[in-house]
Amino acid sequence: VGGTGPVCGPAEQQAGSSRTCLKGLGSLDIMAFAIRVVEPPASTSRNLFSLRDRKQKKAPHSEPRRRLWRSVSRARTVEADAPEAAARQIALQCPWLSNVPYIGASGDLGRVAAVVAKHYRGEFCWSSSFDAPFVAALMSRGFLTMAQRVGRDSYALLPKMHRHRCALELDAVHTARSTRRKSARFALSSDRAFDAVVAGVHAQHGSECWFYPPLVAAFRELHAASGGASVVRMRSFECWDKETGELVAGELGYAVGDVYTSLSGFSKAPSAGAVQCAATARALRRSGYSLWDLGMELPYKVAMGATLLPRDTFLKRLPPPPPRGPPPPR
Repeated sequence: VGGTGPVCGPAEQQAGSSRTCLKGLGSLDIMAFAIRVVEPPASTSRNLFSLRDRKQKKAPHSEPRRRLWRSVSRARTVEADAPEAAARQIALQCPWLSNVPYIGASGDLGRVAAVVAKHYRGEFCWSSSFDAPFVAALMSRGFLTMAQRVGRDSYALLPKMHRHRCALELDAVHTARSTRRKSARFALSSDRAFDAVVAGVHAQHGSECWFYPPLVAAFRELHAASGGASVVRMRSFECWDKETGELVAGELGYAVGDVYTSLSGFSKAPSAGAVQCAATARALRRSGYSLWDLGMELPYKVAMGATLLPRDTFLKRLPPPPPRGPPPPR
């Protein structure tokens, strides 16, 4: 979609099937985790019911939906006028956003994450804030933070809580013999070329890349602050050609406790991507990590030994986000 109209990227296409029990909330006044506290009148309680229920005129499952509304209402907090106005403008440019839960930056994220994990049958939420501490707080509570361009120069943060995560226990990694043979040509480093890895991701994925400027800026800030008291540590892994010294593969991710989550990566030389994955797995295990969250299921991940973890099982692997604590493993 060109011009000044809404631009809806891969995230919207993936989320098309997840507009379930929270679909139809409509006005931003009553969006999940709403921008301001609003008690719904009886006539609007139907907004919590799915569009399918309304079209088929079937009696909805009222009590579970009432419990969901009460949970959402308790999770909501009052937002400042400026963030509310920004969110409204973004939602007007991309109507799809009005069908998924909105998360305010000043809300009780612990409560919000608990409601989403237990009651939300979809995966995507959204926010207008890209503040690095807010992004880190979402990560620490099990959201994978993506982004989407809206219109010509606006962006929406898309925190995604997968229903299933393709995850790899780092003590059960399978590495192909061919990958081991070819690994002698390459060298792995970590946290040395953040911007070069971002550029590689952009070059490989092109218009489908969701690494938009405000999200990259938040990642860069978190990467610069990694190793301090934050429970979230932003990581980059780089694979170099020993002969030429060229960066031929790499990925960006983040760690919460002993769980490492991949965000995106690139490869521009034969076998470099496979070697980078195998070497990253080995480096993570040696550094004290136990689980590698690989996101969506793909054949090459399964070949490495990854399996699907349900949402609640994955969330139990994350440590509770303390206000202060020791840094995660290096």
